[in-house]
Amino acid sequence: MSFAQNLKENMKQTLTNIAKALVVLMIVSMPFMTQAQLKVSGLMFGDYAYKVAADSLVGKRKNTSEYNGLAKNYNGFNIRRAYLNVDYDITSKIHAEVVLAHESTTPSGAAENLPDNNNALFMKYADVRVKQIFPGSDLIIGQQRTPTFATYGGSEPLWQYRPIERTITDFRRVASSTDLGVSLEGRYFDNSLGYNVLFGNNNGAKPLNLALVPTGAGNSPRVYADVWYKFFNALEVQLYADYSQYANNYAYNADSTKKQFTSSSMTIKGFIAYTHPIFTIGVEAYQQTNTYAANDVTGELAANTASTNVTKKTGKFADLRSTTPLGLSVFAHVILIKDKDTAKVSKRVGNMQDGQKGGILSLFARYDFYNPDQNMTDALAVNAINKATDQSNEVFITGGLDWQPYKNVHIMPNIWYDGFMQKADSKPVNSADVVARLSFWYQF
Repeated sequence: MSFAQNLKENMKQTLTNIAKALVVLMIVSMPFMTQAQLKVSGLMFGDYAYKVAADSLVGKRKNTSEYNGLAKNYNGFNIRRAYLNVDYDITSKIHAEVVLAHESTTPSGAAENLPDNNNALFMKYADVRVKQIFPGSDLIIGQQRTPTFATYGGSEPLWQYRPIERTITDFRRVASSTDLGVSLEGRYFDNSLGYNVLFGNNNGAKPLNLALVPTGAGNSPRVYADVWYKFFNALEVQLYADYSQYANNYAYNADSTKKQFTSSSMTIKGFIAYTHPIFTIGVEAYQQTNTYAANDVTGELAANTASTNVTKKTGKFADLRSTTPLGLSVFAHVILIKDKDTAKVSKRVGNMQDGQKGGILSLFARYDFYNPDQNMTDALAVNAINKATDQSNEVFITGGLDWQPYKNVHIMPNIWYDGFMQKADSKPVNSADVVARLSFWYQF
């Protein structure tokens, strides 16, 4: 086993031990905490899935979506997420939270399993919030939610159906839902206007990769910011941007000129949603620009914007170019059968993330369009030296029913579809992954 693999396994085991220690610490500390100070909660969701159709070009597309790679007729159960949340009010002004999580896809990957192949547990959030650090704003320090989609005013709480699928910015790996850093969160005018600003490691829930430090690649922190406004407590508009810079003035050693370059990533996003006591409809669109990110000689990443490393390939500096992923998502959900208690209906709408929902039976649907690189022209796409992976636009569609037999218990039959439209080729291969699922969700 290589040094890097040993380091990875050691870090994984260390994080698991820390998580176990935190659970023990919480249990031991409970007798000394009052009920008002301490709140323990959690959630779990998963499904039984049957793969109806499989992408015929599997393994060649540049795609990491769930179920890709599984053969047609695959079927089985999977728990895709389980959380244990502990919230503690240190004082009336200082709040702390720790969230231990298991998250997995179908099929599960190495990062989701322990060495013995059991489900891994990791620390998703661990932060301290100082309320009203100045009027209207809180200071948050630690492993926390990012403004990309997960904070108050973001798209995930209004889409509501994270148990079905991530929002488009999460699904397409624009940014993680969690990062280690420091942030300010503000809300004004009775929660009608707000903002979030976060400076973080840009490494998700993972620790900094110490193996990269000797290479000179260094760290690549990210700045996230959003502002949102609710008109008439119904129409919400959000504007979001983030920026990160990778390996500033790092030499591209494969080029004989040793020319210096800076690789960076910038995202801009707009989101608008209208929420009625019976239905919600929303639209989310983003574009990301990754400078010096693609090497069209090898078809591989030259400056890997998914990590802190800048890899050295065999091409020349002149072969590097920018990529511009683009995504558009439209979603809606409507209550078909209301709870008889109308007060519950008005209270529950828009709060599934807190264990609430507006009706006994609801209908949901979503359509996404995704272009992994607008700069991938037909000339580039048909060139034989660029065929390490086939570039394809994607259309994601999901829809289903949400039955809530009891409060906080949801049973959701649904269809999951991810279709691929191959970019210019003499014989393009267009196909799709199609999965029929019975999903379940519970929160306590």
